[in-house]
Amino acid sequence: MIVGFIDIGSNAARLLVAELGPGWRWRALEWAREPLRLGRRVRGGAAGGADATDRNEAQRLIDAAGLFAARCRQSAADDVVAVATSAVREAPDRDELIRRLREEAGLDVSVLSGQEEARLVYRGLAGTVDLHGRRALAMDIGGGSTEVAVGEGRTVLLAASLPVGAVRLTQQALTPSDADGRVGEAAWQELCESVREAAAPVADDVRRLAPAEIFGGAGTVRSLVGMVGREVEGALLSREEAGRLAARLRRMTQQDRMEKAGMFPDRADVIVAGTAVLLTIMDEFGLPAVRFAAAGVREGLVQDYLARLA
Repeated sequence: MIVGFIDIGSNAARLLVAELGPGWRWRALEWAREPLRLGRRVRGGAAGGADATDRNEAQRLIDAAGLFAARCRQSAADDVVAVATSAVREAPDRDELIRRLREEAGLDVSVLSGQEEARLVYRGLAGTVDLHGRRALAMDIGGGSTEVAVGEGRTVLLAASLPVGAVRLTQQALTPSDADGRVGEAAWQELCESVREAAAPVADDVRRLAPAEIFGGAGTVRSLVGMVGREVEGALLSREEAGRLAARLRRMTQQDRMEKAGMFPDRADVIVAGTAVLLTIMDEFGLPAVRFAAAGVREGLVQDYLARLA
């Protein structure tokens, strides 16, 4: 059977159309990504009410969801599974957004809790990468939150959502970066301190579980391993390499990040905050290196669907 899986994140919406078969087998028929940048909704909503920017963001969300729903129909999907994560989860007008997604985009969207999101990230990893029976940590640095989960095989031992993401940190920074995107020492230290505070409640548990393999998905890790010129899938990035890249990125303007590092605009302006999340979590959890794996919530949704078919 053919199923469409839609993940509405803070920074982007992602589509996977897959053909599912027996024995936990599946193959991707179509992938798509649409930038959203929904993080302002959380910050603006907390101050009370939706402004013009909020309305524009909501419309981008509805448009992207409608486009993905149409692509699922074009692919003759037998079913569609759509979920939303931190930006919608925390939005003051969450119920209104869900109603509009149903009525205007034709999608019934489930809002994931942070813990459920983290569980799916690990499930996606375990179903995509052969972990050889080793305990593994899966980390997904999103726009509004960062999910970390530790497991063995298909069993999740720890799942947590940290309220720090690349978009959220960039927008909430008290010490702004330069107008051209360079990030000074004070701003950098502020970013790292925010992540340390968020990671503290689960750091001891992660260290106690002592995962043998560390995997990172999403755009931050992908961009960093790309900058060191490695084949992205499965590439290993050490803590020392990530630190050197952070220093380089902080000195670059946003335009340099696009032109010299090949980043899209919606990655170039938040990559420093994303790198602060990665480095600080590696330090707090005692992680010497991270390996990129193109697995996340969508792939976790696939695994859950296959489990229902088994």
